[in-house]
Amino acid sequence: MFKLFNCERNLKYILRIRLNATVGWITKTNRLCGFIIHVGNKQKKFYSDDSSILVKFKELLACKVSFYNVYEFYDFKEQIGKGASSRVVKAFCKFTQKFVAIKIIDKTTLKPLNYASLEQEIEILLKVKDSIYCSQIIEIYQSQYAFYIVMRLLSGQSLSTYLENQQGEIQKKLTNKQILQIMRRLLEGVNYLHSVGIIHRDIKPDNLMLGEQDNFDTITLIDFGLSTFTKINRYLFYKCGTPGYVAPEILNSAVRNQQSESCDIFSCGCIFYRLITGKNVFKGRTYDELLHKNKQCLIDFNVKQEQHSNQNAIKLLHSMLRKNPDERITAKAALQSSYFYNESLFSINDENWDSSPLVNQLPQFTATIGRVFQLTARDFTSQKLIIPKQRDNNFYSPQLSPIRKDQQ
Repeated sequence: MFKLFNCERNLKYILRIRLNATVGWITKTNRLCGFIIHVGNKQKKFYSDDSSILVKFKELLACKVSFYNVYEFYDFKEQIGKGASSRVVKAFCKFTQKFVAIKIIDKTTLKPLNYASLEQEIEILLKVKDSIYCSQIIEIYQSQYAFYIVMRLLSGQSLSTYLENQQGEIQKKLTNKQILQIMRRLLEGVNYLHSVGIIHRDIKPDNLMLGEQDNFDTITLIDFGLSTFTKINRYLFYKCGTPGYVAPEILNSAVRNQQSESCDIFSCGCIFYRLITGKNVFKGRTYDELLHKNKQCLIDFNVKQEQHSNQNAIKLLHSMLRKNPDERITAKAALQSSYFYNESLFSINDENWDSSPLVNQLPQFTATIGRVFQLTARDFTSQKLIIPKQRDNNFYSPQLSPIRKDQQ
């Protein structure tokens, strides 16, 4: 808790740190002049001539309590996403002169379990807020009817939208290099989550946003509404995710079965399958048929693959889509697989070549031409590798629908 003292340095007010605690801000011409707290049914106002102190105090309280009078700080622009119990708008901050994304959650649709889910989502967002792989929370506001979660704005589109646009363009397919970029960035993000004790549980193209337009190295994981901590006694949601991307053990599990990080790996494998084949891993004419194939893990590995796929990719794909979660590869091991080592050096099936951001130095070679010691890019210390140059919003809040009947 924070202790607010009067001029005589005697303890007078206590502000309890929790999401339901609210602090208001007094502003004048886009400048902080003071703040407001509630004591019983009364408001207590505090003023300062030093705006910089108030700015630091506001930053200190951000995401620990809720602020109100959101419209004093943000001009709301167009809607950029919509979910079951929320919508996302683009907004302009009057104080920082920057655009942000604000997720607006309707309080009238929330039940007690949903409030607990929201608090857990915010707790997870706070844990990953400094990561380049995850959506970054800035602050939280609330009014009588809604919560407002202010996030860093991602200027690109979702991977789902990108893939849909690709299908609409004649003969335009993802190259081997692009698939590798997507999967490397995705697995790096998942590996980070697992390293800090978080399972996402709803990884799918809709929940992967490009931080920059057409830049796969900026892919960002969003929507942590179904996420959970690995070390937890009881899940808020047991059977959750998106049919077509959810791990079969989630759909088949008994109520109190412990879940592991490997469910995220299966979801990543479903995305990998779609990138390689251009098709969804599970297909059904009806929702029930789709769900049945997903639960039974009925996967057609004989489906025609794109011409730029290779055996290293297929081997990794199989290891990610194993039905038994204990037999699945981990994110860390996947990043160390031959697919990323070999393909990051040579994209022999691409018509054009480019240098990879992972590899800018030439490694040691054995007598066998083209065989590379398995070293990470950070260990490459010899000559520079030169390769011919290539020519070359979707937020969905799951607060009310742990199992969603949507299939990308």
